[in-house]
Amino acid sequence: MSDKIELKIGDYTYRRFKSYSVDSDIYEAADAFQFDVYPAGDVVPRAGMMCKLFVNDQLEFTGIIDRAARGWESSGRYISLTGRDMMGLIVDSYVETYQTIKNSSLMNVAETLLKRVPFVSSIEYDIGAEKRDASKPYIQTEPGQRIFDVLKEVAASRGLVFYCKANGGLVFRKPRGRGRTRFNLRMKHNERNTFIIKGERSDDITNRYSKYTVLTQEQGEDDEPAQINASAVVEDDTFPFRETLYKPYVEALSDDTGSCKKIAQLRMEQNRVLSNTLDYRVRGHSQSIYNWTIDELVRVDDYYLDVHAELLIYGRTFTGGTGGQFTALKIGTPGLVA
Repeated sequence: MSDKIELKIGDYTYRRFKSYSVDSDIYEAADAFQFDVYPAGDVVPRAGMMCKLFVNDQLEFTGIIDRAARGWESSGRYISLTGRDMMGLIVDSYVETYQTIKNSSLMNVAETLLKRVPFVSSIEYDIGAEKRDASKPYIQTEPGQRIFDVLKEVAASRGLVFYCKANGGLVFRKPRGRGRTRFNLRMKHNERNTFIIKGERSDDITNRYSKYTVLTQEQGEDDEPAQINASAVVEDDTFPFRETLYKPYVEALSDDTGSCKKIAQLRMEQNRVLSNTLDYRVRGHSQSIYNWTIDELVRVDDYYLDVHAELLIYGRTFTGGTGGQFTALKIGTPGLVA
């Protein structure tokens, strides 16, 4: 049985699609969508309009149309819509006031930077995020910075991620690490399975390093070199071929974002864990009564890939067309901040 898909733009609801693709990922800057729909009377979607995707009557995505195109081909007329969720506005928007924000909590910083960004319906963080929040001595905004980059750095310094919820609201939280497991993926030797189409486990050192150096610095006067105030080095003893494959990472912090040693350790752990991920492609957009959802736990028992654990769904892509409805899942370590 197919999942019910509805795209609402203004007062009109599209229910007939040539194809669609909708991404959601707690570690990506902004989630993207593409819909190819059949024209409906005098309805003409335009760039800048808000749209909402419902799956099985559940709101799953709120976004802004970046590009709207109308055309025709041998099979008939079509409308092509592409865009991103509300985070797209935050990614695109630059900081306009260059100030020192002193002794402010994460919520206060977010409200200060986002007060002129439209459509963001709410800013919230759960109890876990509130416990991790703390005032920093100062946060300096500078010309050329985007609002997203400032907020991401401030959130990461507290061990949090931030992303857009399905309703368009912004949430700060630590990725789910324990609790209720809504979903399961099971693949056993010689067991017929028509639900899971593909599973893949990857070990990727593209974004891993043998040594991590994090330092804080002050800019010198005129042509003088920067003054290094503090630094820390952490080596990854699990990096392959460390004796011959030397690959250093260096990060400079210009403000008080936390301990250099702690941040270096965090960068190493992030890259090490994210290098070992699982990707699955399944039929449909739901399991039991629940739509596949990011930041939810899934029990994976894959005898082919030798994985038996409760893991985190951090990425989800709904796709559909004449060939059917499918969901791509990115799965990794629970509770990880990247």
